[in-house]
Amino acid sequence: MNVKTPLLLALAASLLALAGCPPKKPRTISVRDVSRASGAPEISGIVDLGRRGIIKEAVFEIAGGDGHGVVGEVLLIQGDNFGKQPTTTIGDQPATFLGHVSTGGILVRVPWGIDAGKVKVEVANHRGRSSTTYVIKRVVVVTDGAHAQLLDLDGKGRLAKRGAAIDVAGAGVVGVSTSGGTAFVAGARAKLTFIALPTGKVVREKQMPGKRVVAITTAADRPLSAVITDTHVTFLDERNPARVALYTAQRLPKAVVDGKPISATLSPDGNRLAILLAEGNKLAIFDAKKPQSLPEPKLVDALPDARLSVGVGVRFSADSKTAWVLGGDTARSISGGRQPTRLATIETAAKPPAVGAPRGITPPGAPLAVCVARGEPTPPGTSIRRAPASRSALYASLAPPELLADKKVAGKGRIVRAEPGKPFAQVASGDWLLAGIDVAGKTQVIVGVGVRTSATGAGARIAWTRAAWNDDAKAQVIELGAAGKDPLAGDVRAQP
Repeated sequence: MNVKTPLLLALAASLLALAGCPPKKPRTISVRDVSRASGAPEISGIVDLGRRGIIKEAVFEIAGGDGHGVVGEVLLIQGDNFGKQPTTTIGDQPATFLGHVSTGGILVRVPWGIDAGKVKVEVANHRGRSSTTYVIKRVVVVTDGAHAQLLDLDGKGRLAKRGAAIDVAGAGVVGVSTSGGTAFVAGARAKLTFIALPTGKVVREKQMPGKRVVAITTAADRPLSAVITDTHVTFLDERNPARVALYTAQRLPKAVVDGKPISATLSPDGNRLAILLAEGNKLAIFDAKKPQSLPEPKLVDALPDARLSVGVGVRFSADSKTAWVLGGDTARSISGGRQPTRLATIETAAKPPAVGAPRGITPPGAPLAVCVARGEPTPPGTSIRRAPASRSALYASLAPPELLADKKVAGKGRIVRAEPGKPFAQVASGDWLLAGIDVAGKTQVIVGVGVRTSATGAGARIAWTRAAWNDDAKAQVIELGAAGKDPLAGDVRAQP
């Protein structure tokens, strides 16, 4: 026998053994272990990992994704020659770099603010750049008093259910973290449920101090959220998107508690917290630069000429300078007669805060919800009107005044838009009432949750969406089920 035969047989056996072994799992590695780029990057593929964070210099699973990315999700960009300090943009927005991978790729997080749809993904280094396209969707969270339902919003404004509804007793107010990776759902007796996006997995439950959650608000440009109950405020530290931490809860001053908080908002820069009070329509403005210790607030009359409790909601403008306060018919005021629907602006940076004259909305309606986009809209195309250059617009959902007077969920609902220095504009109207609305994306897509209506009353519960700045756009509606005992229960929040 040839002496080389045993060697060949051994080599063949080794190759067969290797062929049967599973490939090594990728791991994040230090930049010290990454070679310098010898040329332009080469993207070979993109994998969504279905997770919000990555542990540095550790093995991770390529699993959990569904073939497209969502805001806040970690993507593995596979390829070669990325170099030590690559930069990545997704949808023309910078993506957060999370680390290098032993298999030659890089990990990044999908940035907020981009539009859903097929977007450009580009990696660049000092030697050149490489690009491809990838589908990004936006997750929308809606509640109905008993459940939280995740929805996918695609690039054409269409909604689709993402998995089964999540049981959350008393599910009402909802918020989404700055990065878009976590949803916060307020339940019965002020219990807060943390839901990982996009998986829908409940990762934590926390009992908040107080009897009920009034608002959950997020700063657009700072990793900070706040949960406001009837008696306390608790700030959430989101510097680690995969593990949101809670600051110690702080009791609200007696004047604020006695004033009965009904709405709250953080400024986009996270430096101010404004809480609207039912009693006297006052606005409590806190300095929130140090969330571990709130000073005493400034109290201002947001609607000084109102005799009744007509405050509905408060939101900050995109430049963090102005608080918008919406007022009108409420369950607290309807016994005193019909009230005008109006919007007041408070310049919170002024000393003292300056309250502008309220602007009336005609025809009036019963305000149900209010929202402001997190960033500047950039509508494409010449047929779409330009949004304000320095402040994003405010949107309000209105119901017929008869809703409160006759306690009948019927008639046509409206969405109106307010811009500084311009008359109110009606964006949409139809046989529906939207109890909650939000707006997201560069081109500003409105999403809402509510019920269909007719002359006789409420119909099915729906999720509703439409492009905000395109007059020719048609609304997309999907049914979520029966309306239930309280047709206008629940809330909606979209990933930013």
